[in-house]
Amino acid sequence: MPKLSLYFDKDFPDQRWANTVYALEVPGGAAGEFVLGRSPAANLTFDIKSVSIHHAAIAYSYARDSWSISDLGSRNGTIIRKNRIDPKTPAPLNIGDRFWLGPDAKIHCVEDEQDTISREDTGPATIASNMPLATLPTVTEPEPAPPSSSKTPWDSLYLGTQWALSGQTPAGKVYRLVVAGAGVAAFILIVDWLRQ
Repeated sequence: MPKLSLYFDKDFPDQRWANTVYALEVPGGAAGEFVLGRSPAANLTFDIKSVSIHHAAIAYSYARDSWSISDLGSRNGTIIRKNRIDPKTPAPLNIGDRFWLGPDAKIHCVEDEQDTISREDTGPATIASNMPLATLPTVTEPEPAPPSSSKTPWDSLYLGTQWALSGQTPAGKVYRLVVAGAGVAAFILIVDWLRQ
């Protein structure tokens, strides 16, 4: 089963993830794609202002036997090996790489949860250390992110658009678009009335 471990150092901006290792595992024969972002629906959710709702995706290809990362059109970009990657263009992701979601969220790709790549890594103790493996700290997955209390108007617009377009039938979509349009019109009328 292909696996890529991500290490979040102690200075990671979302402290729920700080000093942890998270393994991305792809079941045999399945397509593996993991979305990273602020959205509660993302596979890895980070409560960091500079991270977009759907910021980036990490994918595994059985055909190439390799991992890659793609920026999903994020506001602050995805940086790997000091280069900002083009939106929707996969860039290879290897063990030992570090990548950034925007300017703040640095993530390390490590061999596994008990190994770091180089002496500069501030990750967990290496297997080659003299610390017995039984005494190494255990790594647990962070609790899911609570709903963000600091929603922006763009978050509300995005969620409203998702709701309007999620009808199961064409008639359902039209109904939802009419309801959304009526809501927007009512909002504009109320704001206009209050300004008089």
